[in-house]
Amino acid sequence: MSLERLAVSRVSQRRTVRLISNANHKPPVLEKLASSYGARAHLEALESVTSARQNVQQKGIPGLAPEALASGYGFTYINAALAYTRPCGNRFNPPAWGVWYCAFDCETSLQ
Repeated sequence: MSLERLAVSRVSQRRTVRLISNANHKPPVLEKLASSYGARAHLEALESVTSARQNVQQKGIPGLAPEALASGYGFTYINAALAYTRPCGNRFNPPAWGVWYCAFDCETSLQ
């Protein structure tokens, strides 16, 4: 599937629902390695060199500029979903893109 063949539709919704079966919110992994917030910031910058999510946020994905990616509360979950791809793609996206599955209503997310 090539990106040139995909139909593009703009959908605007202020709130979507994605059910995640388990979320363990832990303190940042690098926190224990850093003696100060400034040191942690340096470690995070070093880690970002190999972070697919941060690379997508900085460079975008084929056919989509970084400015067009999600921003605001919770944006990292959405952009991470777009950053991690499968070689054959999925049913709603080509191999160059990951995909964010969500719904406008909680009932739909349960389906």
